[in-house]
Amino acid sequence: MKYKVSVLFCWLIVFNFACRHPVQNEIIPVTRHLVADTVCEYPFFPTGEVILKNGHIFMIDFFSAGKMYIYNTQTEQMDFFQTMNPNYLSMADDAEYYPEAMIQHLPLSFYHSYVDRFYQYSLENNKVKLTRQNLKPKRSYITNVKQLNENKYVMLGLFHAGLLGLCDNESNEIKFFGHYPISVAIPFERPEMEQIVRSFRGSIAYSDKHSKVVYGSRSFAYLSCYRFTGKKLKFQWEKQIVPLPATQVVDGFLESDKTVTRGGFSDVTIAGDYIFASYAQKNVSDSASEVAHSILVFNMMGNLVATFYIDYPISAIMADVEAGIIYGISHEEESVIVRFQFGELIVNNQ
Repeated sequence: MKYKVSVLFCWLIVFNFACRHPVQNEIIPVTRHLVADTVCEYPFFPTGEVILKNGHIFMIDFFSAGKMYIYNTQTEQMDFFQTMNPNYLSMADDAEYYPEAMIQHLPLSFYHSYVDRFYQYSLENNKVKLTRQNLKPKRSYITNVKQLNENKYVMLGLFHAGLLGLCDNESNEIKFFGHYPISVAIPFERPEMEQIVRSFRGSIAYSDKHSKVVYGSRSFAYLSCYRFTGKKLKFQWEKQIVPLPATQVVDGFLESDKTVTRGGFSDVTIAGDYIFASYAQKNVSDSASEVAHSILVFNMMGNLVATFYIDYPISAIMADVEAGIIYGISHEEESVIVRFQFGELIVNNQ
């Protein structure tokens, strides 16, 4: 009788574990090779935020923040407008400068890194209002900005106190969150600190639906996610695609081991319930070094759900999950918008 009870007890333990950890819920990432289709050429290099909104790609001109290019993914036509008034853009008087697509998709906001300004386009009294805001907190250098709500902005820059900065527009106060991908002694002196922290530049994306901020490192194969609570950023998860290389500070600069496999993210974006990140990995062998380019797709919990291999790098990435299309900006030979069709994003269960 005791033997039967012991066997039954062991069976209940195994059954309970199986219920809590079902094998069929394990996510098996989709792996596929995607071929790029060039859909549009354009004569400039956008440095501000590139936005895909309701089938339209909005891009700010490198030299003129008042000029916006709009690419219609359905008609495959490029349009643009040029601001005439620094504060208000009259729809009635200057209708030819402001395409209907722009009016339909307001409000729009961009950070233009070339001039260190945050631009907001909104509709007010039958006019397009352009608001320019200087974002320059003390002792900082901003490389990327995303607006979280009316007063809060998350920033990426040369911050000594943390990886990401959360700025309050009303008080102009900035608080720092997150940690750098690698542990390194960063000197307090600003010139030396800037030289080192430049290695931690990257991209950030924000999802209002999920209240999540995602950071991808350009120099390291590192991805991290934070939840925006309304007052602060709360760490959620981090990913290291390949082991981070050994690093050291030499003459004020951060140097990493070039004899091992390394990686980095050129851009990240959030579409629907997924994170899309353009990734490049340098595989080092005895004979030669080879760079492999791909697009990694994660769910909001940080699980890898798809790996799409591509033939060349893209500097900006946008995704339409419902249409099963990824758009990217490439400067491999000339500035072009490319399109990758991945179909349905099916998450397999084993």
